[in-house]
Amino acid sequence: MTLSIIVENRLHKPIADPISDASGAIERMCSESGPENPLYGVDPASDTMFNEYQINAILDYLDASDAIAESNSEAVQALQQVAQIAARRGGYLWFRNDRPSEHDAVD
Repeated sequence: MTLSIIVENRLHKPIADPISDASGAIERMCSESGPENPLYGVDPASDTMFNEYQINAILDYLDASDAIAESNSEAVQALQQVAQIAARRGGYLWFRNDRPSEHDAVD
């Protein structure tokens, strides 16, 4: 199961193709960093949404750090691109956990 990142506008309508973190690079970047990384708040067990203010903090962090170069990951580069789209449009980034949960169980 993977983490997907969906870009939404202010009305929560998708505005770009979602990206998939099939390699796990984004999830690792979120969990292995400290609280100075705004992505540290991504919950691997549930969904997480970032607003325009938080997206700008993510972009600042990615620009100021070596996160993109260190990860050498297309997924992390794609994250920066969709974050830029969301920031320009005043939208949201939705980190969707595609792992099944106890709530997905069918009786």
